[in-house]
Order: sequence, then structure tokens, then C-alpha cells
Amino acid sequence: KTVLQSAVAGTDVAIIPVIGPIIPRATMFSRVCGITDLDMLNSQFESALNNDSVGKILFYFDSPGGHATGINEFSDKIFEARGIKPIEGYVGGTSASASFWMSSAVDRLSLDATARVGSVGVVVAMPKSDGTYVEIVNSNSPKKRLNPESKEDKEEVVRYLDSMAEVFFERLSRNFGINDVAYVKENFG
Repeated sequence: KTVLQSAVAGTDVAIIPVIGPIIPRATMFSRVCGITDLDMLNSQFESALNNDSVGKILFYFDSPGGHATGINEFSDKIFEARGIKPIEGYVGGTSASASFWMSSAVDRLSLDATARVGSVGVVVAMPKSDGTYVEIVNSNSPKKRLNPESKEDKEEVVRYLDSMAEVFFERLSRNFGINDVAYVKENFG
């Protein structure tokens, strides 16, 4: 589909989806599997910027990130286009790593109550002599790759899950008209 699809028929909003892993260039495989490529994002963004019928650009983010090649340049392109048209972002699921880098460049970023953003840092997977790989993370991002067997890392994951569950319990309480979240936690969990 083209970038000029609208959130609601008849609006002037161009929606640019950033969904799934991000790679620098498209391949037949990436197009079929729903992987986002920077070539397509560049094309869609340029089209939206240059189309007089587009009044606002909305990036829809739901991506774990991806390859670092080209991310800085595309993020700069978004940032430098501020003021030409409103450029907004919405995170419906995850905007992590390379996706978070891009989403940080929009004028305004909105998040669903259970959205996840972050995972700042860079990782490289290097082959070992036995054919397996080891991942190496930059020194400023100790939480980039959590170890589920580590007590501290597991506690970090549980903190995140607790915050997401809190939203879940609050919504159940609201949706069922029960004005007692503690009751919902005790009887619905």
C-alpha cells in the first residue's frame, strides 16, 4: 500500500508504518515477511513531505529495532523536516533500539498505556570457532540484553511485567464498573 492511506477516509494524515525488524535495503524476502526497510521508509516519507494534500505525517511504530546502517541518517531526516509539516509518532506495541532512535526524532510521540520504548544501545553478534555466536553490547547499555537466569535481570523483567499488569487490572476494573482495583487483582488474577 502507498503511504497516502489515511487514518480515517477523507483526512489529510499520511501514515507510515514502521513494523517488525528494520533493515537498510529491501529484498524480496523482506517484502513478503513484513520487514521494514529504510529504502521504503525514505520513499514514503519523501512522498508525504512533498504531497500538498498531506497535512500531517504519522509514523506508527511497532518494531524491536534492527540494523544500525542508515538509522542515523533517517532519524536526522525526520528531525530536519520538523516545521515543514507536523510529524508525529504513535507506539502501539514496541519502539526499541533502532525504532526508538527514529521515533525520538518526531515532533510528538504518543504511547499506548502498555507500549514499550527503549533498549538504547548497540549489539554485535560475532561468530565463534564452534559455529555459534556471542553477542557483545556497548559498555553504556548493560540492560540491552538481559539474562533470564540472572536474579537481577529477572527482577528487571518482572518490574516491567508488573507495570503492564497494572494497566490490565485498571482497565478490567474500569470495563466491568468495579471501582476497586485491589478486588480485581484478588479475584480476577
